[in-house]
This record gives sequence, structure tokens and C-alpha cells, in this order.
Amino acid sequence: MPDDNVKTLNQSVAMRAALMHIMLLDDYIGAVLSRAEACGPGFLRESLIDYVETLQRERLSYYRIGLQSPVPSEDEDQAAALEEAA
Repeated sequence: MPDDNVKTLNQSVAMRAALMHIMLLDDYIGAVLSRAEACGPGFLRESLIDYVETLQRERLSYYRIGLQSPVPSEDEDQAAALEEAA
């Protein structure tokens, strides 16, 4: 039984960490996009847009990590927040 509690706790921690990374990446993506919009047409703007695409792919990988960790029944609020963040 104690191993099940540790496993559940580890899964919950992994899900929370993935959710936190998603939230931080969302903020960062927004900042980079705003910087790209402020730039005139050219290499810098295109580079920032490419970088945002990379960040969005990374964001999806954290979302998948959160989904791989089954959500314990008492953490249904966090599951809803994870899906809403995606």
C-alpha cells in the first residue's frame, strides 16, 4: 500500500509540474509574440515567429507529460485546469 501512495503522489507532482511549465510557456510565448509584432518585417521578426513555433511544440510535450500521469480522483480540479490550459 505505501508504494501506491508514493506513486500517486509522484503522478500528482508530475502533473502539477507539467501544468506549471505550460502556464509559464504560455506567458513567455505571449511575450515573444508581442515582441515579434513590435518588430518591422525582416529577419528578426521571422526568427521570433519561428521561435514561438518551437515553444508551442515544447508546450505540447508538457501537455502530453501531464496526460501520461493519471490524475488521482481527488485532483480532478487540476485535470480540468490542465485540459483548459491546452
